[in-house]
Amino acid sequence: MHNYHIMDLKKSQIWALSEGEDFREFLENIIRCPDAACRVFNNISELIAMDEPDEGLILAINSFGAFSNYLPVIKRVKKKFISYDIVVFGEDKTGEERRSDYYHGVDLYISPDHDREETASSVNRLIRLRTLKSHFDIIGRSEKMNIILDKTIQVAPTEVSVLLEGESGTGKEIIARTIHRLSRRKDKPFEEVNCGAFAEGVLESELFGHEKGAFTGAVGRRRGLFERADQGSIFLDEVGEMPLGMQVKLLRVLETGNFLRVGGIERIHSNVRIIAATNRNLNSEVEKGSFRRDLYYRLKVVQIAIPALRERNEDIPLLVNAFVRKASTKHGKKIRGIEKEGLNKLVQYPWPGNVRELMNVIDNLVVMSRSSFITGGEIEERLYEESRENLSPDLPVHVQRSREDMERELIVNSLLSIHNDIKEIMRMLKEQKEGSSLNLNRFVEVREDDGGRGKDIDSIEKEAIIQALNMNHGNRRKAAEQLGISVRTLYRRLNKYNIS
Repeated sequence: MHNYHIMDLKKSQIWALSEGEDFREFLENIIRCPDAACRVFNNISELIAMDEPDEGLILAINSFGAFSNYLPVIKRVKKKFISYDIVVFGEDKTGEERRSDYYHGVDLYISPDHDREETASSVNRLIRLRTLKSHFDIIGRSEKMNIILDKTIQVAPTEVSVLLEGESGTGKEIIARTIHRLSRRKDKPFEEVNCGAFAEGVLESELFGHEKGAFTGAVGRRRGLFERADQGSIFLDEVGEMPLGMQVKLLRVLETGNFLRVGGIERIHSNVRIIAATNRNLNSEVEKGSFRRDLYYRLKVVQIAIPALRERNEDIPLLVNAFVRKASTKHGKKIRGIEKEGLNKLVQYPWPGNVRELMNVIDNLVVMSRSSFITGGEIEERLYEESRENLSPDLPVHVQRSREDMERELIVNSLLSIHNDIKEIMRMLKEQKEGSSLNLNRFVEVREDDGGRGKDIDSIEKEAIIQALNMNHGNRRKAAEQLGISVRTLYRRLNKYNIS
């Protein structure tokens, strides 16, 4: 097999914005790729008029001359291109100034006091990562994402098993496919299965195949994933959902390479590389006895933890831009962008469903938008709906509130619900009071046991109503909707607590 590697891919193009040609020679001496070539532009208009290269773009800006004010340049680049990184060469800056530059789109800042070897290493890493992102449609500029891709590049050419860990929707499948496509097995099959989507018997057939008549409905022989993926890779998604009995069979195949089809007697050999993924903490599952320790060690030769989107929110504007363009093309809409206020709301939102949820929200916004720009109001309305779906249909939320605040309000609403249930039970008991020796005085007001400092349910209810009204600027219909009660009930509560 040929030893494939990231450097076998066509390199991202390197464009330079500089007054003179000397900068080209400087760059080409830094870049260690033998086929690297740099194109110099003397003005931004000429550069912006170019089509974006399919293999991605590295833009190097020489800020020592005419382009000392480079932030407006970067702003124009952002509007035109998607798959790019920006390197600025300029005077030394403070850490705060560099952080500000990064916020505005500078991926790497090089000052004269940089060691030449360190500069070469940093620039070549940026080229390597941009090449990978552009070829495999990976979007992100955060250091957390770049570290994941560094590990991907390092582990891909080897034969070790890889365990990808991360929440649902973080892009584990994309990393799995990237590992395969950079490996020595890239020209062989890549098969995948969601281990949580099948019952144990069905999963065994999916993995190992079955013979005709092996079970009811087995009308013919069927090859399983291990047979079809011979010499290639298998992606076991949600491997933590695999039943214990199936784990034993999988471990045996990983140790020997041999298996039997369901209902078969012929031993079959398969040479596959395993890439597994889970949204569970498998180490904890091992301690609880729901996942085999020996299989866990077999799968996690190399572990790669994929960060949640909320942990790399500097990637959100890039993802939003790409998703808006994709959805606009898909749905025949002409959406030019998103208002800054709306983009800020998207960045602040916690995204429990991660990149998958963001993509679905943008798809919805593009379809439902009534103008060429998606407004902050449209985004706030959509995120409010998303929050209610993610947390609770009865939870009053605000898109800029912390998850801790949201959870606290969920508890309040639960207490309100309990309070209403207790009142209803007491009403029913009172109706049946005649002829009963039941002493209703033993039903007391529910309080938190915190040394007398807790609030009774009426106080909590009143506080929740005031908070809901404030969050909705006095709109009683919306406040009632957030509280999960009717407008009529809300008016009764307002009168009860003398809330104006």
